[in-house]
Amino acid sequence: MEPVRPISSALEASPPAAELGGRLKALRQERGWTLADAAEATGIARSSLSKIENGQMSPTYDLLLKLARGFAVDIADLFANAQVVTAPGRMAVSRAKTGQHHLNALYDHEILAGALARKKIQPFRTTIKPLANGASPNWSGHSGEEFLYVLSGRVIFYTEHYEPVTLDAGDSLYIDSSMRHAAASAGPGDAEVLWVTAA
Repeated sequence: MEPVRPISSALEASPPAAELGGRLKALRQERGWTLADAAEATGIARSSLSKIENGQMSPTYDLLLKLARGFAVDIADLFANAQVVTAPGRMAVSRAKTGQHHLNALYDHEILAGALARKKIQPFRTTIKPLANGASPNWSGHSGEEFLYVLSGRVIFYTEHYEPVTLDAGDSLYIDSSMRHAAASAGPGDAEVLWVTAA
């Protein structure tokens, strides 16, 4: 797997990165963990955890998964206090453009159904940017499965075992997430997708 690429200073300073950092620090302190303890639990370098806590680094989805697993929380818990509903039946309504955002160099993931913890799937509405000239895809690989449905624009989807595929609005794909994969907008502008992951 390729190393995490640095993100732009504009994204590094974004409020969502700072909010994630504060939440991560609070979770760590609730457990009485040092950065070294958190590094051992998550498998993420202590220096990277420090950067995330201080809002200097926006983690990839792979790192978010490691954080959630290491802290034994839902991904949504990394951004806000999600509720575990124990009464029969669970429901979360996500109003348009009100979800928590997680930004990195290529994606703006809007977390949907963030009010519920311990979900079996994690839905996102994601804005995908085009690759800069000469840039390589931001590869990812983790356990689980993923479903992607293109809402608008065109998406080029890369995998380690298949030729890249171009998807238009209305097209979808389903993959085994352990296969390295990446996506980028195939047009001059951004593309929007519904992206659902299941661990």
